[in-house]
Amino acid sequence: MNSPMYKLNNIQIYDTSNLTRSKAFFTKYQYYRLDANYSFISNIITGAHSIRIGTDAGNKESGINKFNTIIGYKAGEENTSGSVNTFIGVTSGWKTTIGTSNTFIGNEAGLYNTTGSYNIYLGRDAGQNIQRSNRFVINSIPKASESDDTTKSLIYGYMDSNPLKQRLTFNAAIYGTTLFKMPANTGNAFTITGPVAEDDYLSFHTGSAGKLILFDETNIGVNVGIGVTPGVYKLKVNGNVNFTGDLTYNFIHAVMIKDSTSYTPSIARYRWKNIRPAMTTIENDGFTIAGDSIKILTAGDYVLNFNISFSSANADSWLFKIFKNNAKLAGASRFLVVTSTGGSNMTRTYFWYLAGLSVNDYITIRMTNLSASRNPTITDEKIYIYKAPE
Repeated sequence: MNSPMYKLNNIQIYDTSNLTRSKAFFTKYQYYRLDANYSFISNIITGAHSIRIGTDAGNKESGINKFNTIIGYKAGEENTSGSVNTFIGVTSGWKTTIGTSNTFIGNEAGLYNTTGSYNIYLGRDAGQNIQRSNRFVINSIPKASESDDTTKSLIYGYMDSNPLKQRLTFNAAIYGTTLFKMPANTGNAFTITGPVAEDDYLSFHTGSAGKLILFDETNIGVNVGIGVTPGVYKLKVNGNVNFTGDLTYNFIHAVMIKDSTSYTPSIARYRWKNIRPAMTTIENDGFTIAGDSIKILTAGDYVLNFNISFSSANADSWLFKIFKNNAKLAGASRFLVVTSTGGSNMTRTYFWYLAGLSVNDYITIRMTNLSASRNPTITDEKIYIYKAPE
C-alpha cells in the first residue's frame, strides 16, 4: 500500500491521492489539516476534544474541552464556544455560536439556530428556523418560518425536566392497528388539536372505571362543543342527544310552600306587602332564602311560578308584582284579581320570566289592595323558581 497514514489521538487519516500534496501536522491541542484539494476530508480538530470534518466545519471554534462532533460542509461554522454539540450534515447548525448540547442530523438541520441548547432535530431542514431550547423536531421539508417549523413539521415537541410539562405534537393524521394506552395515575394527557375530518371518529376506551376529561393548562373542565362552538357553556351540543340511563345534573331551582295554614297579612291600600312569610323550603339548589326574599347566586334569566289561594270579605281588587332589590322589576307583568263577593276562596297561578338577574339580586313577591285597606286571608302558597336554559 503506497498511501501514507498519519495517526493522531486514535484518528487515522489516509492520503490515497498524490503524495506531493501538502500536509500539516500539529501537536496536542492543535489540529491536523489536509489542504482543500481533498474532497473527502478537509479539517479535523482534536485539541478541543472535538472532531470536525468538512470544509469550514466548526471553523471558528476556539478553546479546549468542547467535545463537539461536527461533520459536513460548513456544519457549525459559526460556533465559537458551544460545546457537546453533534452537527452532521451540510450546514447543519451553521449559525450556532454558543448553543450547547444540540443534536442536529441532516443537511441544514438547525440551520439558523444561534444560542438554542438541548435541541434534537432529525432530518433535512429540521428545525432550521427555530431559535429556542429543549425542542424536538422530525422533518424533511424546508419551512419558511419558525411558526411553520413548529406547526407543520411532522413531529414537534418540547422537553422539560418535569414530565408533566413536556409536549409532543403530531402535525399529521395518526393511524394505528394496536391499542393506544397511557400509564394510569401519572397526570399525563393525550392531546389532539386541529380539525378532524367529517367522517372520522375519535374513540376513547378507558375501562369500566375510566374517565374522559377535557382540559387545558389553566382550566380543568374546559368548555366543550359538539358540532358547535361552545362559547360560555360547559357543554353545548348541536343536534339530538340520545341517552341510555340516567342523566344527572345540577339544576338551579327552589321549591317553597305554605300549605293549609291560614294567615292574614296587614295590607294598606296601594301599599305593597311581601307575601312569603315562613314558607317551608322543599328543595333549594343555587339560591339563598333570606327572610321573605330569594337571593340569586348565579347570574342569568330565571322563571318564577307562583300559586296562591286566598279570600277577602269584599269584592276587592288585588294586584301582584315582582320586586327586585326593593324596587318594582322593570318589564315584569302585574296580575290583577278581584275577589268574589261573599269571600269565597280563590286560587290563582302566576308566571314571571325574570331576564338578566345578577348575582346578589334579591327577589320578592308583593301584593296590594287597590280597593281599600283590607286584609286577605291566605290559605296556601307555592313558589317554584329556576334558572332558564341558555
